[in-house]
Amino acid sequence: MADEIRHHIMLLPRTAYWQWVDAARDYALRFHVDITPSPEKARDFHFPEQVITVIDLPDAYPETGDILAWLRLHAPGVPLDVIEVYEPYELQRILGQRMAIADRFGGVNLSDNIFPANDERYAPPPSDLEPDPEAEAAFLEEVPEFAPVDEQPTELDQPEHIADPQPNPLPAVPQRTALDEPEPEDEDAGFVQPPMRPLEPYQGVLLIWPTDYTEIVQPFAANPDLFREQGLPGHNGVDIAARLNSNVYVSAAGTVADVHHGVGGHPLGIHIRIAHPDGYETIYAHLNAPLVFQGQAVQAGQLIGLAGSTGSAVKPHLHLGLIRPGAYDDGETSYPDDSLDPTSLLVYPSVRKEPRFAPALWPPQMCLIGLNGRQGQPMTERDWQVIQQVSVEALALNSAASLDDVDRARQINPNVFLLLRLGGDFSRGVVKPRDFVDLFAHDIERFYAGGLRHVEVHSQPNLASRGFGRSWRSGREFGDWFLEVTGTLRPHFPEIQFGWPGLSTGSENPGLKRDYQLFLESAGSAVAQADWIGVNAYWTSEEEMLSERGGLVYKWYRSEWPDKLLLITEFSNPAETVEWSVKGRQILRFYQHLRLQPGVGAAFAFTLSAPHGYNNEVWRFENGEINAIPAIVAGRTL
Repeated sequence: MADEIRHHIMLLPRTAYWQWVDAARDYALRFHVDITPSPEKARDFHFPEQVITVIDLPDAYPETGDILAWLRLHAPGVPLDVIEVYEPYELQRILGQRMAIADRFGGVNLSDNIFPANDERYAPPPSDLEPDPEAEAAFLEEVPEFAPVDEQPTELDQPEHIADPQPNPLPAVPQRTALDEPEPEDEDAGFVQPPMRPLEPYQGVLLIWPTDYTEIVQPFAANPDLFREQGLPGHNGVDIAARLNSNVYVSAAGTVADVHHGVGGHPLGIHIRIAHPDGYETIYAHLNAPLVFQGQAVQAGQLIGLAGSTGSAVKPHLHLGLIRPGAYDDGETSYPDDSLDPTSLLVYPSVRKEPRFAPALWPPQMCLIGLNGRQGQPMTERDWQVIQQVSVEALALNSAASLDDVDRARQINPNVFLLLRLGGDFSRGVVKPRDFVDLFAHDIERFYAGGLRHVEVHSQPNLASRGFGRSWRSGREFGDWFLEVTGTLRPHFPEIQFGWPGLSTGSENPGLKRDYQLFLESAGSAVAQADWIGVNAYWTSEEEMLSERGGLVYKWYRSEWPDKLLLITEFSNPAETVEWSVKGRQILRFYQHLRLQPGVGAAFAFTLSAPHGYNNEVWRFENGEINAIPAIVAGRTL
């Protein structure tokens, strides 16, 4: 059964949640497993097609009681992978054994843990989660009629749905007043969830969550080896995920005691210190910009800055510190700098938010129907017949194209969006940034003169054939390479929007390909410094087309960089055994799905034609014959 798993989620105890997350992280990355502390989220995650790995620990899920009985009652038919451990290190050992033998479930027969809805061995456990019949009836009265289940549109047939936020057990906090508040976030998205533990105020203090993102990337007291030089027993704050220039909010009312602009190489970079009643202070560090001034009074939840990676940070995030001068001398903390752990005091707002994509970045306000032009050569007359037949709205050209191709594209569609894609085979030696600039500067210059303003810098750099392992050995090294290339070119071509290149998706293949998520994680803030981000999406089946590691991979990019314009610079079904008509219908559905997705500017199918190779992807063959794809796409009603 393990080979058939597409939706797998792990339910971890709320107590010491972050320690459990650390224990499971490598396994989750290896087998693409989602993680949650919420039984409801585990139950609703792609129900009933998921598998739930559950840590069966006494009193680990107080809201449900006996977690196995609760799951068997509320998630009938869902296979359970039950792991009985008492400490995170025990879980790490078991998951490590599974990874060592490359077996997701370690030989466990999950069919033994599938229980039907009418299984009488499990009575409903005492729980506050039992449905209220009157409330349910009232809810159903408000729900409009839908088509029968077998007629429901698939995910590709409609714009992305944003789930309603789930009730949050934490205390409510004042509503934020920042302009253009974003929409509620998909509750199932993301790798980890915010702390959901019962809170007891420390000396009456509670802190509002200071960013729009829910992941703690470095907890308090972590990495003692890195902080011992500073005389600290560990990390003296909490690092919270935050994208570049995303909002930072003050956690409690107070007065701005200091706005430090990061001069003198301060390790915290640009940071703000807020003084609170009773002598407490909070610190908001590694900002990109402060939005308050010294002496200003601020209210809890007020916008005070924009997140960044100044100081010693290598990736945008927010460092939140809590101190009380004299706390060390009073024996309240073991930190000589008077730092206190703010984790248990953080309260997440009752309605979670995520940044809204800024539509001004993309004037068309829709995803354009795009196509990659002829590979390695200028376009032919037969190619232009296809372009005209399909009514292409966006065309991607490579450096082998001619300026005549630019003129012809605009004759057919004066409003066509043109993209220049640069790259090639880097497997024969090291290609330094200056080598790349020298190789393509002339091409950029001639297309710049022809009016092109969007350029993708290289293509699929996580492949060995495109430079990985030779010209760069990690995403971080490629990020440095990318920034040097674009930094060299910008003064000469100031109007160009340089794009981070699309990556080859799919799993790690040692020696050939680096996992795209790990590559991007290593690249850090370099991705955010691109003007836009390229995405590549491939699939070989209907199931893969609907997968977020296949056709819908752009969703992962959107969650990581919500304020960036995405261009899907390549997508196709390259399977040899799939008929052209089937591929055509899939491509059309993909265009239809993307049409109104916010922040996706254009999707370029791969590819129109090629003098050699790409036999399972071209729309026009070298003998002049045109397959079924153009006619299907041309018949769209978008």
